[in-house]
Amino acid sequence: MKQSIGYCKIAFIGAGDAFIGAVLYALCANMPPERMLPFASQVAAIGCRALGARAGLPQLTDPRLKPFLLNDPQNVATLL
Repeated sequence: MKQSIGYCKIAFIGAGDAFIGAVLYALCANMPPERMLPFASQVAAIGCRALGARAGLPQLTDPRLKPFLLNDPQNVATLL
């Protein structure tokens, strides 16, 4: 009897670039390291959800980034 295994389509192309780009953004925004690295990881993970290096990159207004940008004394979101 064959078993079906579910899967999720992801593309890792550009994940490292997205991570580094998010780290650089966070550095420019004076984001503390304890928030910077989870933020960058989230940006890279979101970017893997679409095919291609740029298609899945989130905007700062993406609701999946909201937890990282809330209660931000530096007001990171205004750096656009």
